[in-house]
Amino acid sequence: MTEAKSAWSGYHIEGLRDPLAKDPTAMVIETGLEPTTVKAVWSPYYALDSPLVLARAQSVLQPPTTVKLHIEGETLVATGSASTEWARETRRLAMLVPGISQYRDEGLVTTSIPVLLDQINRTVIRFRSGSSTVGPVRAYRSGCCFGYATRIRSGGVAIGPTRGSRDLRVNRRDRFSGT
Repeated sequence: MTEAKSAWSGYHIEGLRDPLAKDPTAMVIETGLEPTTVKAVWSPYYALDSPLVLARAQSVLQPPTTVKLHIEGETLVATGSASTEWARETRRLAMLVPGISQYRDEGLVTTSIPVLLDQINRTVIRFRSGSSTVGPVRAYRSGCCFGYATRIRSGGVAIGPTRGSRDLRVNRRDRFSGT
């Protein structure tokens, strides 16, 4: 509020209002005044409070549900997973959001699901004959494969043997299977 006057016909107030801030009429009611006796004139402006900056960033950038945005000082930080297109567009737009001076997304996975599925589907893990133990190099490769799988949040991943060997091939299915 930048100005407040009391007159015989009621009250006159002026001030600045962020479009995402609490409705001023609700504040008038909380004070016990009748809203019809208050004439208010609000000039638009952008508040730099972290919750309002974050709400504005969410509104402008429209992140997918797999992305979490948070504010660190004047830096917007994105983590989670998103399409390459969303990440590219967000890098372009983030600093246009009032209150944001920097943008970081090193915690954002941007590989597309089809690419991850292709990487999983091309992975073969071989066991030594008569053994159920995976060797160090093979364990690394299987770890990569399961790392890909954990990056895919929707759908299931099935693991099953290929014909005539103790290999595990990763296939897209609704359940895990294998021997």
